[in-house]
Amino acid sequence: MKKNYRSVSGFLRLSILVLLLVGTTGLSSAAQIALTWNDNSTNESGFNIERRIGASGSYQPLANVAANIASYTDAGLSNGTTYCYRVRGFNSNGSSGYSNEACATTA
Repeated sequence: MKKNYRSVSGFLRLSILVLLLVGTTGLSSAAQIALTWNDNSTNESGFNIERRIGASGSYQPLANVAANIASYTDAGLSNGTTYCYRVRGFNSNGSSGYSNEACATTA
């Protein structure tokens, strides 16, 4: 049986917001990056989020979120580091193509 990998329809556009959590006296700061994307599909089971550290290198799985969730916060990041992300939808028939790549450098 041939799998239909085009069955996760729609186009994903990823955007990011860099946040810095400022610790109180005696605590260290921790950076986080908030990801959002447009969920234009109607038949996804969820979304795979992948991350790479730096401008080059390979992507690694970061997290999965359920259907109809269009955001994720990557917390506990190192300050002054560039992180790049991509997202794709999936269902029982396979996965969509990846979203655009979005990169941000934590403060």
